Amino acid sequence: MSKPFGGRLLGRLTATLSAAALALGVGLIPGTAHADPTDQSITDGTLTWGFRASFRNYLTGPAKGTVTLDGVQENGGNYLFSPTTGSYDPGAKTGQVEVPGKVTFTGHEGKLEIHLSDLKVKLRGDGADLVADVKSRKFVSLTEQGELVSHDDVVLVNLTGAPKVADGKLQFNSTKSTLAPKGAEVLAPFLQQGAEMDPVSIDAKLTPKTQPAPPPPPSPSPSPDKPRPPHDPQPGVPGHHDIVDGYLDWGVHTQLRQHLAGDIAKGKVDLDGIVAHGDTLRWSPVKGKINSSEESPLAVGGSIHMTGYSGRFDMRIANVRVVFAKPEGANLKARLLADITSVPPAQARAKADAVTHKDLHLADLEGTLKVDKGWFSFSATPKLTVPGQQIFGSRMKPGDALDPLTLVGGAQGAKPEDMPGKLPSPAPEPSKPAPAPNPGKPTPDKPAPGKPAPAPKPSKPAPGRPATDCTVETTTGDLSWGIKSSFTSYIRGGIAKGDWKLSGVKWDGKQFVWPLTTAKFGDGTQLSYSGTITFSGHNGVLNMKLSDPRIVVKSATMAELYFGHVRSSDMNGKVSEFSNVHFATLSGNIKVDAKNASAQGLSATLSADGAKAFAGFYEAGAQLDPVSFTAKTGTKTTKCDDKGKPLGKTKLPRTGVDDESSAAAAFLGLVVLGGAAARKGAKR
Repeated sequence: MSKPFGGRLLGRLTATLSAAALALGVGLIPGTAHADPTDQSITDGTLTWGFRASFRNYLTGPAKGTVTLDGVQENGGNYLFSPTTGSYDPGAKTGQVEVPGKVTFTGHEGKLEIHLSDLKVKLRGDGADLVADVKSRKFVSLTEQGELVSHDDVVLVNLTGAPKVADGKLQFNSTKSTLAPKGAEVLAPFLQQGAEMDPVSIDAKLTPKTQPAPPPPPSPSPSPDKPRPPHDPQPGVPGHHDIVDGYLDWGVHTQLRQHLAGDIAKGKVDLDGIVAHGDTLRWSPVKGKINSSEESPLAVGGSIHMTGYSGRFDMRIANVRVVFAKPEGANLKARLLADITSVPPAQARAKADAVTHKDLHLADLEGTLKVDKGWFSFSATPKLTVPGQQIFGSRMKPGDALDPLTLVGGAQGAKPEDMPGKLPSPAPEPSKPAPAPNPGKPTPDKPAPGKPAPAPKPSKPAPGRPATDCTVETTTGDLSWGIKSSFTSYIRGGIAKGDWKLSGVKWDGKQFVWPLTTAKFGDGTQLSYSGTITFSGHNGVLNMKLSDPRIVVKSATMAELYFGHVRSSDMNGKVSEFSNVHFATLSGNIKVDAKNASAQGLSATLSADGAKAFAGFYEAGAQLDPVSFTAKTGTKTTKCDDKGKPLGKTKLPRTGVDDESSAAAAFLGLVVLGGAAARKGAKR
């Protein structure tokens, strides 16, 4: 007959909790190994680093360059280096992690050329340095190629963060990554000292250089004819327990779910094998093994699919696993893994296809274990890893918390009625009779009996000169468009060091907003907007002016975007001017009637003429940011003089829709698109 699950599990998993173990009638597992904590070898693992996201966007955009990988894998925009080698001293928290592979950046027809190889991360307590061999071409100008110079063992990036050792693994996730002085020197002028670089993540295996000590002799078995005292510890015999039932209470991110299901994102949250209760979600069943001598993976049933913003946000989480580390202290540590299919945040504007990440290490867990009547419960707050942060977007950082979770599991023989946190069956709500009408109670349109109805108040005549009512025509609306996010980031980034000036246009932090001036509805609907944007960068070498956009509706699903005037200069300083330019083709759902036109988040594709006007920064067919517009003509009754002219200034009504992206920015930095932004009334 097997021994009680509760006692043995607690003894296995919380070896240091002797008091709790004795109280449950449990023996502690004797030490089975002895290893020198110093100077351990790194035998395998990975190093993940993306260099700098804005630099990658610049390289494949305005620089018209490429990234070449040799012995390195691309992983969602990051670069995966493996296998890791080196050594680490857990006592001193110092060591060196080395990886093979080479990354080469080229752009501007060879004027930009950077080779990175032989990467090393030198760990030093609460920080680290990323070191690499760098071969870079001196930048002379965009028309002259400089010489290629080699630099060995360059301290490229300074990292903040403390390494962690658990379960025979070394883990390091940088909390801050900045370009070091020497790194800025070899990468000038494209990056400056102190520039924020992408985070570095290391997950490597450690091998102690000493062999495990022989196990102590087993404790003698109690005599079969002598009963064991009730609180005598059970022997700590190695073994495992099969978990056959249980649940996971975890809401993922409650605010995100509520936001997506709201009126702004207009999305939904689909649950499969999950039950919502309170602010959390119950996933089930839980199955797997609990083992005291190795990692213990538990699989959780259920999946969640969250969508919003017409599909531009799309994330599905399934095959959740909680992997317990081999216990080393009072608290248990675990990894939260899942298969996640999502649209990369950086590509959401382009409506990119969703990417599936198998066994993604989403978050780290550390918490306490409780055992009662054959059931265990583990509670913790998940802290995002670097790969997890990249799934959720730039406004979340590694170490940020997701919703707290509680994992409950039961071994074979555990009674269902003893399961903690069991949800009660919902009771049917009693029907409520409708309240009887009160004939004697007065209402606004029915005075109390015996009282006359109130007389209407006389209207007051307008003071001053005589005025009459007259009808005036109004024209309102706006055009909201971010042009191309990678371009605007590049303009204000550390490479172009530029900016833009606005005349009659507003910038809401994500999109430019032009006010409507005139509108023609019906066949061949045309909407004209006013205002000018002037982009500049590279000390004036880059200069582009976009003026007076116009929308021409071709059908219910297609339109064209024109600019009345474009003046642009390429990276060689050559200036070109264009008039009435067909800049982009728009596709999506367009609503037009006799007095209104509107569209939300239309897909925008750069035309051939638009590519020329864009100074060749992007090829024809490139995906631009989504376009939204509103336009409306109508009438308004106001006070006019005896000649029919409105008295004073008439404030025209605003039109448009709420800014979708401003609300989403409060949640995880989700890159969501579409939707009009700030509203502006136009002159009638």
